[in-house]
Amino acid sequence: MLGKVELVLATLEKPTIIVSGNPGTNNIVFVNHEETKANGSPLVVVVNQPEAIVCTALYHRGFRTVAEERVIWRP
Repeated sequence: MLGKVELVLATLEKPTIIVSGNPGTNNIVFVNHEETKANGSPLVVVVNQPEAIVCTALYHRGFRTVAEERVIWRP
């Protein structure tokens, strides 16, 4: 994500959706469906919830669509 700090911050400030992380983790995932790769994979930022630390940011095709039971927040 070199050179994409502003996009990561924008995703944290104004995500298109926030979803729960993988089961057994304390992570939440901020998804930006407006910032995608050519194949449609959105930018996602994984945050450890208790510590409010960004764990990683990447483009991930698994978040093109999200199961409703994982949704924490929608705009």
